[in-house]
Amino acid sequence: MPPSAGSIIHPHVQILVEREPLPMQSELLKKSEVYFEHNGQNYWEELTE
Repeated sequence: MPPSAGSIIHPHVQILVEREPLPMQSELLKKSEVYFEHNGQNYWEELTE
């Protein structure tokens, strides 16, 4: 177990809701679109395979 005195390992997730993507999310969307244009495949589906 990690030294945090926690008994259950679990992720901490913060959710942000905005009208437009945050800069990093926007960059990921643009790059995945470029990937699709060059490869004809969805980057995220390829990544999970």
